Amino acid sequence: MVPTKEQLSKYAHLTIKMGVNVQKGQALLINAPIEARQFVHHLVDEAYEAGSEDVQVNWIDEVLTKKRYDHEPLSVLEHVPDWVVERQMTHAKNGGAVLNIHAPNPDLLEDVDAERVAKRVKLVVKH
Repeated sequence: MVPTKEQLSKYAHLTIKMGVNVQKGQALLINAPIEARQFVHHLVDEAYEAGSEDVQVNWIDEVLTKKRYDHEPLSVLEHVPDWVVERQMTHAKNGGAVLNIHAPNPDLLEDVDAERVAKRVKLVVKH
């Protein structure tokens, strides 16, 4: 069943007000798959209505993620660029909130070497 606009709006309101508890003037970073685009649009509206002055969306495409695992050398997978770390650290130091939305496809990475995925996950969690 596909949710209605009204349902998405209500869920976004609940997520921003109760789940994240966005405060007036607080920045919000939303990490979300592109498949959740319509819901994210409602989240952004709700965040601004709650008083956020800076809402950033980091779009995630699972197909592109798989392509990275399939083709990038381990040396690239094992490295998180400084700008990525700096962005996250600055956001956190300034009291920003983060909302992660997941819409996993459990079969997407089934044919990717688990060691490659583990190296990237370990590195991201470490930072």
